Amino acid sequence: MLNALPICCILLLANIAYAEPIDKAGWLSGCWQSQSQPSTRTIEIWTQPQGGIMFGLGYTLRDDAVVNHETLRIESVPDATGNAVLQYVALPSGQTLTRFQATQISDNRLVFSNPSHDFPQHISYQLTDNQQLIARAATGEQGFELRFTKISCDTLIKSNQALEAK
Repeated sequence: MLNALPICCILLLANIAYAEPIDKAGWLSGCWQSQSQPSTRTIEIWTQPQGGIMFGLGYTLRDDAVVNHETLRIESVPDATGNAVLQYVALPSGQTLTRFQATQISDNRLVFSNPSHDFPQHISYQLTDNQQLIARAATGEQGFELRFTKISCDTLIKSNQALEAK
């Protein structure tokens, strides 16, 4: 029985170490809205990290009609040496799935890169001091930026129900 205890502890510690990078992205979880024009808004929704993965959904509404959408994941995967690294996986509407490797992970910033992708090659999320989320997609100097405000997910569900009732 005593010999089994250290093995359990080693396995537990290995599991904790594997999950650590995804846990640093937990600040991204929740519902976020960007209002770029009076009739256009972009929504991103992120789950809490669980089981080494976060699921995301992004969509843009123009005049209350969805004009694009994408499914997203941030997942912890083993690299060639077996260490956990983060990948951002995006599947935009009408396009193929693309993976981006984490190049920066902190308590308020995530940066992912894929130099072989046409656009974007870099995706970043930055949480500002006033709790705004700045999302940027770019290749070189070309790109765009969205400024999101965290909103209640309940409010988002109610606004979607109102759209469906129209």
